[in-house]
Amino acid sequence: MENITNDSIVTINVKYTDSEINLLINSLIMTCTTQIPTEDNGAWKRPYEQLLKDLKKIKGKALTLKEEGKDNEKIYQAEKKAKTEPGPCD
Repeated sequence: MENITNDSIVTINVKYTDSEINLLINSLIMTCTTQIPTEDNGAWKRPYEQLLKDLKKIKGKALTLKEEGKDNEKIYQAEKKAKTEPGPCD
């Protein structure tokens, strides 16, 4: 597997529902717990385990935002626009 550097990291915005995140997490758990005899001692699982870890963090952050009463991106955008001063055309 190639080494990951800052140059090879890309940020992508993807929108998932809570149920889709749960399905992804469950699928990754099943993938990571599958016992497959390989010569690399399970090294093939590492990217999937990292993705699972990241998705669990995302799910936790989403739950925290929901508890604070913030449901989705539109609310964040509306709050951001409300806090900025009007522009020259407003």
